[in-house]
Amino acid sequence: MEENNEIFEGYLEKHSLKERIKQPKFWTTLFIIGIGIFLLIQLIQMQKGSMSTDELQKSIEIVWQDSNWVNKEITPYEVKVVPAITFKVKNIGKRAIKNVKFVGVFIYAETEDQMGDGVTPLLKKPLKPGETSDEIFIKSLYGYSASSKEAFLKNRDEWKDIRVKLFARTNAGFAVLGIFPIKKEIEGIKEDYISTREAVDSEKAKMTEELGNSVQVISQKTYWVDKKSTAQKAVIVPTIVFQVKNVGPNPLHHIIFKGTFLFEDSGKLLSEGIKTAIADPLSPGKTSDGITLSAEFGFTASSKAAFVKNMQNWQRIKVKLFAKTKLSGYTLLGTYPVSREIEGVRVVYGNEEENEQQ
Repeated sequence: MEENNEIFEGYLEKHSLKERIKQPKFWTTLFIIGIGIFLLIQLIQMQKGSMSTDELQKSIEIVWQDSNWVNKEITPYEVKVVPAITFKVKNIGKRAIKNVKFVGVFIYAETEDQMGDGVTPLLKKPLKPGETSDEIFIKSLYGYSASSKEAFLKNRDEWKDIRVKLFARTNAGFAVLGIFPIKKEIEGIKEDYISTREAVDSEKAKMTEELGNSVQVISQKTYWVDKKSTAQKAVIVPTIVFQVKNVGPNPLHHIIFKGTFLFEDSGKLLSEGIKTAIADPLSPGKTSDGITLSAEFGFTASSKAAFVKNMQNWQRIKVKLFAKTKLSGYTLLGTYPVSREIEGVRVVYGNEEENEQQ
């Protein structure tokens, strides 16, 4: 029994506080616990001081903004430009705004597909209530490429409209600040060039109007034609055949015709067809030969007979017919419904049966 007591006393002596303090392991553990407590306190303070996305959105107001396209890469053979926006924000809230980044998402205005994005570093210093920030700059990672800056402006009509969605970002999430259009201006292009470009655009608009007044569609027929047929699948595409008359005072030549085939109900694009016709001058008062425009894409079924059987269920298609020359833009000649007829197929109705004859 005495021996057991000695063992117990030795154990207590070995594990006493005084003995533990002498061991390095004790101080290491104490240090780790202290760091953990410190970080926990900091996290709690940050959570208490941070803004919710709702408060952040109500506290930030964009008071000025400007946009353009800026250089990303310039070589002797290619110029790359990207959309950019510069803006200022004002703190209209009751607390200082800090630990905030700003994000710009650049999107195509027509489809809202993303082109690229950009993000700023954290604000250098808190923005106090009533204060306005310095200029904040965001540019996209991606943009357009061309042979030169001037080439961009020469084809400015072909640019797709771009918008930017601006966000403020904190640990709590993203606050929406607004959506803004990107101007079709490129840094480094002199005003005199822009003035010249505007004069060219004005002349182009004038020639487009003259073309619209000179080309008259005098006959047109629409139907569907085979694009590809196999034992397993038939593909048909909408087509328009038309004639135009020169009702203007000057000869017409090198006219490009475009057919834009759309769903009648939604107005969404099915496909397009483009063709250069009237290479030889069409004198005033003269009428062209028949011009055929077919869409690139159309409808698919197991066979022509399947198309005929389900003809009443086809989605209705219309075609917008345009014309242009090398010096003018496109002018609308007319809009026409595409009939539910297939080239080479005659539908005979009798006894509630439909037969296909080719």
